[in-house]
Amino acid sequence: MSGLASFLTLPFMAWAFYVDLPATTFLLAISFLFLASLFPLRLFSGLKSGLILLVGLFYLSGQKELLLFYPALASAVICVLFIASMLSPPCLVLRMARKMEPDLPVEAEVYCRVVNLVWVGVLAFNSLFAYWTATRGSLEIWSFYNGFLSYLIIGVVMITEYAVRKIFRARIESRAGGEL
Repeated sequence: MSGLASFLTLPFMAWAFYVDLPATTFLLAISFLFLASLFPLRLFSGLKSGLILLVGLFYLSGQKELLLFYPALASAVICVLFIASMLSPPCLVLRMARKMEPDLPVEAEVYCRVVNLVWVGVLAFNSLFAYWTATRGSLEIWSFYNGFLSYLIIGVVMITEYAVRKIFRARIESRAGGEL
C-alpha cells in the first residue's frame, strides 16, 4: 500500500510545487513519502525512492518545470524494466506469477509473456503521453492526465487482465480436467 500511496501522492506534490503552495505543504508530502519508503521492500521500491529524491532535488533547485517530467520518467523506467525482463527471461510478469504459483503450465508462461508485452505498450503510451502533457499541454491537462486519467487507464488494464486471466485459467483447467 505504501508504494501505491507514494505514486498517487507524487503528481499532487508536483502540482502543489508548480503552483507555488507553501514549502510546508511540500515538506509534509516529502515526509509522508519518505516514511512510506521505510516500509518493507516491494516491487519498484528503489524506483519510488529515486523519484522521491528526484522530486526533492527539483524542489531545491527551483526548477519546477522539470518536475512535470516525473510521470513520463517513472513510466519510462518501469517500461524499460518490463522490456529488460523480456530480453533476459523469465519476464517480469512470469516471475510474479511463479511467486504465487511455482508450477505454472506452459500455456500460462506464454500468457505471462503476452501480458508483459501489453504492459510494455501501456507504459510506453503512458510515458509518451505524459511527456506530451509536460511539453505541450497546460498545467490543467498535465494534472488531469497524470493525476487521474493515467491511473484510470492502468486500473482498467489491470481489471481487464484479471478478467481475461480468469477465463484463460478456466479454459486451461477444463482441458486438464480441473487439475490446475
